[in-house]
Amino acid sequence: MVTLPVLDRAELLAAIDRAASAYASGQVAERENLSGRRFLIRQPMGCQAPLAAGSAAPQGVGVLMKIENAPDLKLTLSPADWTKSLERPEGAGGWEAAEGFWLAWPWLRTDVCPQPPLSADEPVVEGDAVEPSLETSAPSMSHTAGLASVFEVDGSRLKRRMGRAYEYTLRGDGKTPPVKDQGGYRLVMEGRIAAFSDGRSIRCHAANADQRPACVAAVHLERVAFETSGGQQLSEWRGG
Repeated sequence: MVTLPVLDRAELLAAIDRAASAYASGQVAERENLSGRRFLIRQPMGCQAPLAAGSAAPQGVGVLMKIENAPDLKLTLSPADWTKSLERPEGAGGWEAAEGFWLAWPWLRTDVCPQPPLSADEPVVEGDAVEPSLETSAPSMSHTAGLASVFEVDGSRLKRRMGRAYEYTLRGDGKTPPVKDQGGYRLVMEGRIAAFSDGRSIRCHAANADQRPACVAAVHLERVAFETSGGQQLSEWRGG
């Protein structure tokens, strides 16, 4: 029996790109042999300044936040509820719930934080399109690629988060905040690729032809973890 290699972030995003291209061109994407494949992806989080304490954390995206009335910071990831969206005709039957996670910076194939664009004192290659007035302080978190962690009808609910966020507190010394990892942090997600009712593992949708399709891969999520940029594990959750 041949054991297929574990899919990483770059490979999974490449498969999502192919599905998006097929959807946008009106074609039926070939069924890639993804169902049952293991995946292990690391993606950057907490790359910018922490969100203000008390602000609403975006669902399905890992962020770094300040904590109210304390000098501490926290890494947090709140699953989005995609249950109703996967009940549409393009979804799959037999699933009781789906918890969603967006892949941040889907154009980035590595697990490092995105770097600033060319500064004004760096040479610009002829042909480069540079817009001086473009706002670059807050990079776009375009939601076009994601993972739908699916749960079968009558299946165990022990693995479901039921709205609970994954959280880890970075503690200071009681008076000053912890030193933020300059390389950001890493969100680790591991499990197996699942399949929709038609056997395909990735589904796409777009409101119109001028919009990049948003595509999600159905998965059975087995492990979530937070790491430093150097790979030191901070916390992990297995099976829920």
